[in-house]
Amino acid sequence: MKSFRNAILIWALALGFSAITFAQTPNSITIVPAAATTDDSIKAIVCGTWGSSCPRVDYFYYLSGNTLFIQGTLTDVPGMICLTVLTSWSITVPIGKLPAGAYTVAVNIEGGFWRVVEADTFTVTQSGVTCWLADTNNDGIVNQADILPIGLYWGRTGPSCPNCSMSWVPRCCPPWTPIGATCADTNCDGVINQADVLLIGLNWGKTHTNSQSLGLHSQDQ
Repeated sequence: MKSFRNAILIWALALGFSAITFAQTPNSITIVPAAATTDDSIKAIVCGTWGSSCPRVDYFYYLSGNTLFIQGTLTDVPGMICLTVLTSWSITVPIGKLPAGAYTVAVNIEGGFWRVVEADTFTVTQSGVTCWLADTNNDGIVNQADILPIGLYWGRTGPSCPNCSMSWVPRCCPPWTPIGATCADTNCDGVINQADVLLIGLNWGKTHTNSQSLGLHSQDQ
């Protein structure tokens, strides 16, 4: 038995400590919330196992481009008497708000023979109001009623829509103040003026089935 154990240790050393997992339960990365938007404060929950009853995880993280790196070490809690037993651990990484886009999270947490190497992807979508080109009141059709929001919010300025398309497709735009002005900026240049009237004529009579009342009010502030 002793010689067999020594053979296993020699084999482990030959492969390198980082390759040995010793019957770990599956590691996992969970992004919260699952359908994250630019308004959400995002968290990454990383789970794994450790070979004693008192695991301690020290980690740091950083964002490089669209990749979130989480690196750290696994040890026993100092000063505690730890049992040799497989024990689950988890860490919650507070990522915060991110711009819209596709992201990769890469985890590398090591400790002795133990190593967690995982990767996952997630997408952050732009939060905001879904607008259709020239349907300024978002009622599902481009017609004379769409002149009203442009007149009501004439001269107002707000964030330009990053997903601006001149095709008849939905686009998600950052909400204006008031929210009723959001879709009145038909050309997405950040100001409501005569240029927005032109697109109503060019798209006259077009319809969609995703109408959403924006609540037009002349007293909105």
